Amino acid sequence: MKNGTKWGIALGVGIPSVLILIGLIGLLIKFFMKRCRKKAWDDIRSAP
Repeated sequence: MKNGTKWGIALGVGIPSVLILIGLIGLLIKFFMKRCRKKAWDDIRSAP
């Protein structure tokens, strides 16, 4: 295997997997933000 092909395969596999990871992390953050925000709003509403 030449160095070029190794780099090509690494980039071909690496970039999509990084994008998928970023997407998953983004979804998790969104989910937690929603949950925390809802909880906070419930606390504020239930406060006397």
